[in-house]
Formats: sequence, structure tokens, C-alpha cells
Amino acid sequence: MIKRIALFAHYDRDGLVDDYVIYYLRGLTRVADRILFVSDCELRAGEAAKLEGLADLVFAGGHGEYDFGSWKRGLAHLNYDLTGWDELILANDSCYAPVYPFEDAFEKMNKVNCDFWGPTANQIKGKFDHISSYFLVFRRPVLIDADFLSFWKEIEPQPDVTAVIVKYERGLSRLLVEKGYRYGSLLPIAGIGSFLRTNYVHDYLHSYRSSWLKVRLLRENPLRAVNVGNALAKTETLYPRGLIDAHIIRTLGTARPAHYDYRFVGSYERKFGPFKLQSKIKRNKKRPQAPLLWKLYLKLFHVPVLAFVWPVRT
Repeated sequence: MIKRIALFAHYDRDGLVDDYVIYYLRGLTRVADRILFVSDCELRAGEAAKLEGLADLVFAGGHGEYDFGSWKRGLAHLNYDLTGWDELILANDSCYAPVYPFEDAFEKMNKVNCDFWGPTANQIKGKFDHISSYFLVFRRPVLIDADFLSFWKEIEPQPDVTAVIVKYERGLSRLLVEKGYRYGSLLPIAGIGSFLRTNYVHDYLHSYRSSWLKVRLLRENPLRAVNVGNALAKTETLYPRGLIDAHIIRTLGTARPAHYDYRFVGSYERKFGPFKLQSKIKRNKKRPQAPLLWKLYLKLFHVPVLAFVWPVRT
């Protein structure tokens, strides 16, 4: 029997443990023997009580070190001693989960010969770069590695989330790969940010029975993925839609933000031999009130040729 401990990183601008987080933790109890909950914010009175029977509250209070700082505090609570565990799970509240049961992912990945894994492996220019840190699993060879444990002890505040990604998210994968550890991923290796595109829902989430749907895709839609609302509807029989709607209403004031219904993709690339089709949504800097422009380019050997321009009013 595999013994797993999970460290869950939390942050909420209102100091709440949202219902979608409770749902996540309930799902996590089915694959983890123990969960440590660490929040990078002060919790309102009564919120910690929601964790009873689900997780041990290890720390609640702003520390400014993002998820990696929360996980560091969880490991410090354990005195950086993982010898009694077979696997360590690092998770956070950046996803609505589980869409498909976590057990499905673990059953599949138990058959993969690797030392650490996550749902999403990212590549840059066709080469592996890192495993996304919204969900990470480390197996015993890594858990007893002195360099792995030292990595966590050296976590310190960074100026912004981009610096955290570069130094810690990417840095952790690189450290382990350089030491000869093997990585694995539930989904096919893809370009960075693939889980913020609508095709993640259409092509990956359901095809590979993935458990995770990114909150940011629904809350912000930063890459202007098209028809997010329609993609969300496809999960309604698998995940309680009310949990998502309630969270979006609390953070945005509406259950159907305008970015659910974009019709023109904001960032898209596809290669056809030496050709690459690329589209971008751009704003006219000289006329901020003018409609956004959707520009379609055709690249031949990295030389872009503007093929089509269309005004976008949404």
C-alpha cells in the first residue's frame, strides 16, 4: 500500500476556505493518507473549522512566498523528514478539482516508470522545460535526496510570481532532471500555458480523464480562449457547476463574464512543415477606445506575412 502525504497551498483574498477548495480536499483524501493545509493569508473566524476531518491546518498568515513558501512551511512542520512516506503530493487551489477522480490519474501514473510527475509537462522549442507546479507528485528516491530537501529550505521571497516560476517551478524540475531523476506527465507534453486554452478542455481534459480545470482559465481567460462557457458546460456532469459559479460570482460579480464568449482566439499557432499559422489579438495603442484587432499571420521560415485583419468588439 502506497503511503502518501499531501501539502496543500492556499490563498484567498477574502480569507475564506471556499467550497470548491473543500471539494478538492475531499477528493484528495481518496489518494492521500494525510493532508497539511498551509494558507498565505489570515483566515476569517470559523474558516479553519471547515478543515476538520480533511486536513491539518499547519499555518495561516501572509508570508509572501507564494505556493512554494507554503509548501516549505509544510515540510518544515515535518522537520524536512519524509522517510515515513512513499510519495509526496504538492497541490494548490489554482484548479477546480477533481473533474475526473484523482484515483484515475494515480492508477495510470503508477504504471509509469518515473521519479516525479504532474498532469502537465511543458516544453519550449520542442524540448522539455518543466512540470507545472499546480500538482506535483514525488516518489521515494526523490524524498530522501538531500538536494531536494535543501531546495525547500532555501525558498525565499521573490519580487513577483514570474520570478517564482523561473526560480522555483522551473528550477525544481531542472534540479531533479540534472540529477538523473525521470519525469512523467499525465497529459502529452505541450507548450507552456496549454491548460489556459479552450482546447485543453476539448482535447486533453476529457480525452485523458484529467482531474484539473484551471481557475484562471475561467476567472481571467488570459489567452482569450474561445467559447469558454461552452467548454465549461461539458464538465457539468462531472463536477458541481454550482461551486464554479459561486466562486466566479464572488470574485467577478457575475456567473457569466464576457470572456466566456470570446469568438476570436487571442493566441494561436500551428505548424505545417516550413509554414506556421499564427493569430494575435492586439489593441490600437494610439486609439485605446477602438475595437481590438485580430491579426492572422502566415510565417515562412520565421518571416511573418500579415494575411488577415478583423476588428473584434468582444
